[in-house]
Amino acid sequence: MAHLPTFDPDDIVTVDKLDLRLRESEARGETAIAHVQLRMEQRFNEVDARFAALETTIELRSSALEAKITEQSTALETKITEQSSALEAKITEQSTALEMRSTALEAKITAQSTALEAKITERYSALEKQSSALALTMEQRSGGLEARLAAVEEAMRLLPELVSERVLRTLAFWILPTIVSAIGVSVALARAVGSG
Repeated sequence: MAHLPTFDPDDIVTVDKLDLRLRESEARGETAIAHVQLRMEQRFNEVDARFAALETTIELRSSALEAKITEQSTALETKITEQSSALEAKITEQSTALEMRSTALEAKITAQSTALEAKITERYSALEKQSSALALTMEQRSGGLEARLAAVEEAMRLLPELVSERVLRTLAFWILPTIVSAIGVSVALARAVGSG
């Protein structure tokens, strides 16, 4: 006779056992879900902390950069103001010096012009006096030459009675051109001086 297995009543799956197993599975699932949720919450908190730290770092760096830019802008503005003031002072100084030189040059030119005008006036007066004296002298000489010419003409008129015709021609050929030329030059000089 064959040997039959023994039957254990505990091996029988009852509704209560199934319900218990189901409850245990649900409990394990809830525990696992809670664990996962806890880990996810921790990760989210870490990410939030990192974002907060990054935001703080960015804000600090932005503030430092803004302060540095402000400092550099202020320094640059101060430097530009100083250079502009120095340049303006230099331009003013050069303009003043140039104005003084222009004034001195103008005064020098005025003085030289006045002196030159006085010298020209004096020279013109002297030349005018010399011209008047020369005109008077030439007029006197012209009058003397005219008198001499009249005397010569009178002598020539009387010569035929005293000198032969041949001697008269010789005198007329040599003397008269010289006398006429001298009279012409004297008259021309007198006219030139008088018109000048």
